[in-house]
Amino acid sequence: MSPAIDWPIAGLFILSGALFGYLEATGRHNFPYSKFQERAFGTWMVRGGQCHPRRAFIATYLCGLLLCMGAFWKYGTWHSPYHVVAGWFLIGHQLKRLGEVCFVHHYSGQLSVIMAALMGLGNAIVSVVCAYAVLHRPPTAAEDRFHAVSWPIPLVLLAWGGNHYHHRILASLRPAGSIRRYNAAEAYCIPGRGWFLRAACPHYYFEALAWFAFALIVHRAIVYGVALAIAFYLAGRSWRTR
Repeated sequence: MSPAIDWPIAGLFILSGALFGYLEATGRHNFPYSKFQERAFGTWMVRGGQCHPRRAFIATYLCGLLLCMGAFWKYGTWHSPYHVVAGWFLIGHQLKRLGEVCFVHHYSGQLSVIMAALMGLGNAIVSVVCAYAVLHRPPTAAEDRFHAVSWPIPLVLLAWGGNHYHHRILASLRPAGSIRRYNAAEAYCIPGRGWFLRAACPHYYFEALAWFAFALIVHRAIVYGVALAIAFYLAGRSWRTR
């Protein structure tokens, strides 16, 4: 594909993110997982049955990891600092999420198979599109220098650390027991620790910040579009959580 279509693809992501963010914020449609998983009961979302959320998330992030590794293995080069740092983020992000799924998160309800498939598809699309944005055309001489692409790395580490810390807070509030059906008497409440004292979903803020830092590394229109789409969607979901 030609670089000339980068902006239309970026625009499509921004519009999609804004639409989903609006639907989440207004409650017209909240994707039924995590605190909103009860929205799936009695709807078409459960027609495919239920699955264990840990297994679903492992499959989601393992697929994204393999896609990113495959793309950079085939089309990337270790001689390019631009490829190395960008690949480090995409692969590291999937590894971080896999580690959290396996060792941090506690799950309090089943996940519909349809929702699991949609999450896997969304993560795969983002992974492929971001890898394409990095690899589809060579970086300029100014971009392909370590000092030019490494300065956002501290921002990435800060964002990953903040996101992980607040995921641990959420995990500490859930019993590490067997998966059960959603119970309205145990509805989600915003924790009283960390940045939860300042925001409804600080883990979403740090997630969006990590993608913004990645966009600064890559400096491609498509990745800025992906970062804005993720920020809009998470902002809408956070607003509805208040």
